[in-house]
Amino acid sequence: MGNPFLRSSPGEAHFFDNDENYALGADHYLELMPEANEFHYVFEKTPSYFTLKKVPSRIAQFKKNIKIIAILCDPVKRTLSHFLHVHANKIKITKNKERKEVHLHPDATIIDVLGSIFSKKSIDYLKTDKFNPQKHQAARNEFLRYLEKHDDRKPHNFVTRGAYAFHINIWKKYLREDQMLFISGSDLSQQPAKTVMQIQDFLGVPKILNDNHFFFNKVR
Repeated sequence: MGNPFLRSSPGEAHFFDNDENYALGADHYLELMPEANEFHYVFEKTPSYFTLKKVPSRIAQFKKNIKIIAILCDPVKRTLSHFLHVHANKIKITKNKERKEVHLHPDATIIDVLGSIFSKKSIDYLKTDKFNPQKHQAARNEFLRYLEKHDDRKPHNFVTRGAYAFHINIWKKYLREDQMLFISGSDLSQQPAKTVMQIQDFLGVPKILNDNHFFFNKVR
């Protein structure tokens, strides 16, 4: 059961992040949305919106009082999950529907990605478990320079998508703080009722969902 005042579009819209879709205009986007009345709040979910620099300004221009919600998990776990997902899906379907296997060597990929972001000196430092303020700041500055220069490019994005503070600061340039809600993925899984109540309050919808709608499966 969900909140009856919320209506979701099917699948990921990819309107604000895809230049071809965006060029089709607002009417095309609205056609992707479900039927709704004046009491409904309509939303869509496209994860890649969060990390693409062109998206915040487009969303801000589309509707003045629009709101966004981002569920953020531990950045290290997010990176590992993304990396494993890429390597678990080596079979790609080409445009002519032929199956093509993309061979990726995990270690080589990680080394290549980090090597194009950080200097060798910083990588050597990151491999240690000793904190050095100067070296830490140098590595941080290298990462920020990379983020400023590049957008959500592959395969680097399995690392760069976890730079939450950088991405949030871009959103803050276009939306007010009362238009944004950032939720911890662990809070959502461990305290679902409290988190959902927070979401309902943020959206301004009647608080239909509460503790009575959630239970923990001890087997899982």
